[in-house]
Amino acid sequence: MEKITPHDVSKICGPQLQQLVETHTPLESGDALAKLDLLDQLATQLVNTINKARQRLTGLYIGRFQPFHNGHMSIVQAMLEECEELVIGIGSPYKSHSERNPFTAEERIEMIRESLREAGVPLEKVQIVTIPDIGRPALWAKHVESITPRFGRVYSGSAYVARLFKEEGGYDVKQLSLLKEGDEPISATRIRESMVDNPAYTYTLKGTAPWQQMIPPAVARIIEKIGGEERLRAVLDN
Repeated sequence: MEKITPHDVSKICGPQLQQLVETHTPLESGDALAKLDLLDQLATQLVNTINKARQRLTGLYIGRFQPFHNGHMSIVQAMLEECEELVIGIGSPYKSHSERNPFTAEERIEMIRESLREAGVPLEKVQIVTIPDIGRPALWAKHVESITPRFGRVYSGSAYVARLFKEEGGYDVKQLSLLKEGDEPISATRIRESMVDNPAYTYTLKGTAPWQQMIPPAVARIIEKIGGEERLRAVLDN
């Protein structure tokens, strides 16, 4: 959403504001400058209120999404109940073909788009952007702000990300819990470990489910199409 300006308000509502000032202020008719200043103040306050309200309608959600899973989808669905527009940020977009980051940014974008499409989410309400790493936590919130569309609330399943945006950026932050599969929360780490299913690389997890059960069907199809399991095993073998 583009910001509106005092000029926009004056153009659309100027006559009504002027009539309001003329009718309800004790200013003398000769005090044109005082009335003009009051009109400007009213327009500015109205702009600030409208922009703030509109800004809250756009939510931001950042993750590496390695891969995008049902826990991520639950957060997106919670956002859709409160926001008219979503901005989804792909973290570490230039990292791929590694143990923690096996999938490329393009593959992750496809996973998200196809999962949302499959869930019936109107894609015109969603903007997906890449968020390059900068290695400076204190500046990260401002870095994100500089390269994304305007947003008013940050959604996160990460306490660390929530703290950065709240403390360093001053944003309204809503931290949400991820879904559970069995006794443990769904996480990308858990999914990757389940994908390789190799005791040398997996931790002891309670209630581990097959990785396909923890991701949207669209993501499972994409991982199969690109040979994601084989890629991850090859990375670990090297």
